[in-house]
Amino acid sequence: QFDRAMLEALPQHEFETTTPWTEGRSRYQGPLMRDLLTHLGFEGDRVHVAALNDYEAEIPVSDFYDYDVILALAKDGLAIPIREYGPLWVLYPFDQDEALLSEKIRFRAVWQVMQINVR
Repeated sequence: QFDRAMLEALPQHEFETTTPWTEGRSRYQGPLMRDLLTHLGFEGDRVHVAALNDYEAEIPVSDFYDYDVILALAKDGLAIPIREYGPLWVLYPFDQDEALLSEKIRFRAVWQVMQINVR
């Protein structure tokens, strides 16, 4: 189990992007999902992500190696409030590849993350 301090102690990555749910471009920061899985010694092919609002998604680990997906902890240098998709958000760099704008990927960008289970 990780708390915020443990997540912040991992190497941090950041990118600027727009998202389908927010206005304008913002800078998001957090550990790369692949770094988190490496830190855990995870070798499976999927992760299960559950949100505060009971939304759940299965995400193929290959996404984390194909793209710089982060577990966003901050937006524009500030912690992300729950009302703005925080406190944790599995976030894809949407502006880096047109393929990320698909509905399939949007369903994997889980916000208000409560739990990530590696299987």
